[in-house]
Amino acid sequence: MNSIDKKINELKGKYEYYNLFNLDKALADLLARIISEREKDKYSCKVIVATRLQHNKTVYTEVINNFQYNWHGKIEEYSSKGGVETSTIQIEEKKHTYFVIYKKNYEELINNIKFKSDNSIEDYLSKITIFYDKCANVIKVGSNKNSEKIYTIDISKFEQQFPYLKEVFYILNKWRYENDRTMLDKNVLDVQIQKLKK
Repeated sequence: MNSIDKKINELKGKYEYYNLFNLDKALADLLARIISEREKDKYSCKVIVATRLQHNKTVYTEVINNFQYNWHGKIEEYSSKGGVETSTIQIEEKKHTYFVIYKKNYEELINNIKFKSDNSIEDYLSKITIFYDKCANVIKVGSNKNSEKIYTIDISKFEQQFPYLKEVFYILNKWRYENDRTMLDKNVLDVQIQKLKK
């Protein structure tokens, strides 16, 4: 275990929110700059909302040996040629929030994502992003009229894919712990951006 990992583990022992970050524009910009520099391409990162559309699904039901079996898909693949009943259920629309990192020229492809199934959304994201993960939480900041949603991301998977960010998150977490704050001050992020320019 190297020295940064030891420092991280020590801080994690004291700071229960180590892996959870509120992602605002300033932090997203910092992460995009670091990743762009290290991956030698132009990347963006942000939170997107993907919609699983409302749709109907056919359910097949068959009773075999007093057990009821339900399935979706083609009837001929599953039926034992007994009495099969069909019914239709309505699947309600659902919105999912994802933290994504993608090439800047994919901006149009990342907005307004709508699919019929949750799996289709994740298949799509795996093709057009270099990283995606569901947001851990959302908080509303401000009054009802001027409220803003801030999404919480979990950095554990993120650090696995981009280990060079471990030290940056350690520095940011150390500041949050020492100042008893979950949101980062802009000047703390500016210091990290200045380091990138050197």
